[in-house]
Amino acid sequence: MQKIKVLGLSAAILMAASAGAEAKNNLVFVVDSSGSMWGQVGGVAKMTTAKTVLSRLIGDLPRTTNVGIMAYGHRLKGSCQDVEVLSHIGPHNP
Repeated sequence: MQKIKVLGLSAAILMAASAGAEAKNNLVFVVDSSGSMWGQVGGVAKMTTAKTVLSRLIGDLPRTTNVGIMAYGHRLKGSCQDVEVLSHIGPHNP
């Protein structure tokens, strides 16, 4: 869990019932895209590592998982209001 914090990547898992009897998994990835993510760990930008990890995580998810992505800190320096939905929760399409 500590590695995820270092990467600035966290995920919130939400369970919701679909129209049918089966439940679907909804997963929202929240990515820290602030300037601090351009700092380096082992000579690699934290943002580069976060993108790699996020791509792998999404690729490994079951097809029954709905996925969304949000980012913060990427447009307005130092603003806590800088939050953007990059991809609304929807069918998994790596």
